[in-house]
Amino acid sequence: MAKDGLSLYLNTEELASTLKEFAAEVQRDVHRAVKELASNAEAHVALQAGEELSSPVFKKFIEHLDLTDVSPGIWVISIDEKALWIEEGIEPGMDMKKGLLGSSKAKTSAKTGYKYMVVPFDQGKARGDASGYEFNLRERVRYELRRRKIPFKKLENYLAGPNKGQPIVSEKPLHTLNVGPQEYPGKASTPVLDRVNIYQRMGKNGKVRRDITTFRTVSGDPKYADKWIHPGRKANKFLEEALEWAQKEWETEFLPKIVEKWGR
Repeated sequence: MAKDGLSLYLNTEELASTLKEFAAEVQRDVHRAVKELASNAEAHVALQAGEELSSPVFKKFIEHLDLTDVSPGIWVISIDEKALWIEEGIEPGMDMKKGLLGSSKAKTSAKTGYKYMVVPFDQGKARGDASGYEFNLRERVRYELRRRKIPFKKLENYLAGPNKGQPIVSEKPLHTLNVGPQEYPGKASTPVLDRVNIYQRMGKNGKVRRDITTFRTVSGDPKYADKWIHPGRKANKFLEEALEWAQKEWETEFLPKIVEKWGR
């Protein structure tokens, strides 16, 4: 699995030249200091990411952030390929179809012979889990449901019959609606809030869950070659910044303390 990371190969030449003998005790102090600095650098990366990223992107970034002890005195902080796009950014014009259709969830159309996949979008995300754009869509859906006197998150119950007062459970949508204004995201064929579906289904925990979703289809058919093209995303470079921070911390905080202790 591809990774991008910073390696804490820290300079101990100043310490070695100061000491007449690089004793085992000194080595242990150096290794302890490098371990502490590596942990601090990982925390620094997480802090910077928390300040700049939306909640869902931050969660994904942290999930794939890794601190590894490679050998004595060498630690590596890395991001694996699933979250590398956060660190390195995405070039405008990247075709997302290749990655999506490479998923095990992709199917082959019996009619055209091309791969396709239905991609769900959660339009009822919790406030803290939504980016600014997603939050805007969520509030537009909430407003439209309020206008139509349909609950946003509250479960809808049967109004009559033997199940009166119990939550409605169905594999089919309780409601399907289009929410304006009808803008198109990028080069999409369908307005972003067309076909909003509201479901109430039994969850794995035995409780009824309410979902508000839209679904879009990605296809390998050449006639859709200009669809699912990413507009681009800036690189964050959290690891690059943290490497500079860690080197400065080593030179100004950690190394002087070790030299003071052993450089007599």
